[in-house]
Amino acid sequence: MVTRACWLSAALLLCLTGCLTAPELKECIDFKPDEIAENSVCADGCDTYCQALVRICPDQATGADPVAACMAGCQEFGEGKPQQDALACRFGALRAARDNPDSCESAGIGGGDLCSIGPCAEYCFLARRDCEGMYASDEQCAQICETFPQDGSSQEGDSVQCRIGQLNMLADEGCNAASIASDGTCGDTCEGYCAQVLAHCDGDNRIYADEAECRAACETLPQGQFSDWGGTVGANSLMCRAYHASSPAQDDAQTHCPHAKVFNDSKCGSVCDTFCDEAMCGGQFVGVTECFAECNRLVAEAGPDPDLAATLRCDQ
Repeated sequence: MVTRACWLSAALLLCLTGCLTAPELKECIDFKPDEIAENSVCADGCDTYCQALVRICPDQATGADPVAACMAGCQEFGEGKPQQDALACRFGALRAARDNPDSCESAGIGGGDLCSIGPCAEYCFLARRDCEGMYASDEQCAQICETFPQDGSSQEGDSVQCRIGQLNMLADEGCNAASIASDGTCGDTCEGYCAQVLAHCDGDNRIYADEAECRAACETLPQGQFSDWGGTVGANSLMCRAYHASSPAQDDAQTHCPHAKVFNDSKCGSVCDTFCDEAMCGGQFVGVTECFAECNRLVAEAGPDPDLAATLRCDQ
């Protein structure tokens, strides 16, 4: 293997495939990560990082082909700012490790306590870059991401890793899959919603008695799009309700849990939008006008503080 041969042969000062001599290696790791690609000797950032890691901190790059193993791990940092942040920290640790081997743990793929970027940093970078309107700020995204299951090995199911995978593969086309409630790709369509509601709407703000009741109610809701919560009144959808049940309800349950109900307080579509949806009661009426007339009558009769879930029942 050419790259491995370069490291093992002291006679070769310059090799193909980005092999570096000791003076060149020192020069390369002294560059900032975003400057490395501009230097013809240093190749790309991951290549230079892995070559340096094998030479300076061999205990952090093991196996039959340590460079290849390191390269695979480096690619998991993602593209753009997360990768630059991860590499910048590790290059700093490598510079320190030339004099102090204790810095090698931080220089390795795992990053130690100093350089581990964490899955939420990558998720939020990708979501904010590719999914306009998914989150209002980096801080809000980070707060919501912490509510996702953090299974470091899972590319399926309701996990932050699954959502990262969708954004890495599909960019903006993966936004619905990577959203709070997902679209059935990262957990089924009700798993994310119910997880948020049951975690943040409890006590006086409780909406459902248990997961079974939540899932039964959720099945009646249209899925919607990841950005449905935007504006003064969001769309009548599961996505809108899941958003309000996440970090907004975590911060202020009294305000936001009512937005997450099936018959919500008109923050996610009006009450009659929900009642007259085909998946709810709309199919029982000749047309939308007739349905809205009946819905408005029921709401008026229910009084100023109705139990809408009990009042607005479809004919069985």
